[in-house]
Amino acid sequence: MSKTQRTLWLNATVFLTGAGIMTVELVASRLIARFLGSSLYTWTGVLGVILAGMSLGNYLGGRMADSAKNLPGRIAAMLFAGAAACLAILWLNAWAGASPLLMAQSWPVRILLHMAWAFLLPATVLGTISPMVAKLAIERAAHVGRAIGTLYAWNAVGSIAGTFLTGFYLTAWLGSVRIVVSMALLLAVLGLLYALAARRGRGAAGAGTALAL
Repeated sequence: MSKTQRTLWLNATVFLTGAGIMTVELVASRLIARFLGSSLYTWTGVLGVILAGMSLGNYLGGRMADSAKNLPGRIAAMLFAGAAACLAILWLNAWAGASPLLMAQSWPVRILLHMAWAFLLPATVLGTISPMVAKLAIERAAHVGRAIGTLYAWNAVGSIAGTFLTGFYLTAWLGSVRIVVSMALLLAVLGLLYALAARRGRGAAGAGTALAL
């Protein structure tokens, strides 16, 4: 595997996970609307919980990157977990919307608890991916700063693409439930590629092997 191929693969991974997080964020606002409506309070809850999940995920992902003996395998596991967490959104959101316990809370507290219950987990799991991919990127990088900066840039570009694609096209074309299912399938496929990489070889070189499949 060439250095260019490995770089493209890792950049594609953070691009897709960045898009996934923003897709979850936009879909969250629509899924909770039938229970909580759409207002400044709901958007505050959406943004706050998703950012909290990303921050927690980044922290945990850094620790997981340092402790992993086989990073492609660890990334695969978290991608599969992210797929499961995205699917769980549909059930968790419905439960929170009908929960008497949450209905008894004040409006801001109810919104915050609803969002945390349904969306904190997927945001956290997806947030773990970037630090682990970053470690793969710098293991063989001649210019560490450039490698990290490029990953951050592609993650941001993925977030922008996910925002525009979901907001302008996917929501009208697929609807919220199908978007969630599609995102889960995409993460599962990406996880499968990393799982194959983990079986064929250890370290960053294994990711390139999966890409060739």
